[in-house]
Amino acid sequence: MAAAAVVTGLYADAWAHNHLVRDVGWWGSFPARPGPPHFPAGLSVWHLPYLVALAWSGLLAALRGGPVHPRDAGAARQFRHRTAAVGVALAGWLVSTATSGARTPGAGFVRLESLPGLLGPGALLQAGGVVYLGWSLAVHSRSGWGRAVGGWVVLSTLTFLTQFAHPYADPWPSAGFLRTGLQTYRYGLFYFGEAVGVLSLVLQAELAAGVLLAVWRTGPLPAGGWTLLFGANGVLVAALRGHYPFVVSAVLTGLVADLLASRVRGRDPCELRLLAGCVAGAFCASVFLVVGQMGAVDVLYGTGGGFALPHVSGLGWSVPLWMGTSLLAGGGAWVLGFLASPAR
Repeated sequence: MAAAAVVTGLYADAWAHNHLVRDVGWWGSFPARPGPPHFPAGLSVWHLPYLVALAWSGLLAALRGGPVHPRDAGAARQFRHRTAAVGVALAGWLVSTATSGARTPGAGFVRLESLPGLLGPGALLQAGGVVYLGWSLAVHSRSGWGRAVGGWVVLSTLTFLTQFAHPYADPWPSAGFLRTGLQTYRYGLFYFGEAVGVLSLVLQAELAAGVLLAVWRTGPLPAGGWTLLFGANGVLVAALRGHYPFVVSAVLTGLVADLLASRVRGRDPCELRLLAGCVAGAFCASVFLVVGQMGAVDVLYGTGGGFALPHVSGLGWSVPLWMGTSLLAGGGAWVLGFLASPAR
């Protein structure tokens, strides 16, 4: 379960970054800055839990992958692969640290810019190593709960990478959510918010459905396993910006997955595609349900800034738009089902 500790430490660092918790590093003390937090680079107090858990994962895998009985050669090879994955993640941290020389004007501390810190080579190496640890846990665990935790590690790492386009972090469908930029007025793109909202919803719905299909191929989960997987991921992502009502959305998605998974017989391709499509559609529909009960969402950063309209709440999208988005996400996940179970 060391991989779970790695992801927990990663999101704890991100939470501190988003909530401007004072950080202490080798370059001194400073408040964390707003914006999508990046993968750890350098040494600081809030990075330590992530790095310690990562090193712990590698140490455990190295100790278990040593000389063993020939009958256990396969297990030893798996642990050596996990050790290599941890090595790749640590190498990514070193790359991020070595390339984080951009300094904020007027400030004396080293930091990465938000999106390069999430999608740069160092970040992707770290993410790849953590995803492999989670996938290895899901594949080789003898327990259904172990597979659920492994799937949660994979999904939570992917949602961390794409947090800048996640409805739990930035609820674009909120009626009180406005974000504009110079391009909006220069080119007349007044549907900017809706366009980004649709893309973020469909992207995250497909990630959820893709992880569901991948984990399903490793074996069934116990009753409540999908609710735990999606609910725990929702807690992490919603905590990034304090939008905790979306935990309800994540739990609802998990409940739909559990309800439908209990009725899937074996690995029937048609049922798997329907399962993936329904879960992706439920992901979007549950977001709209929660947003409809929320107040205005205030935004403190963005392209040109953002603000919340007072006395405005609820869902800001039309019925055709939110229904079409849910159907589009469901259709995309249904297509993903063909990759998991190709037609014969």
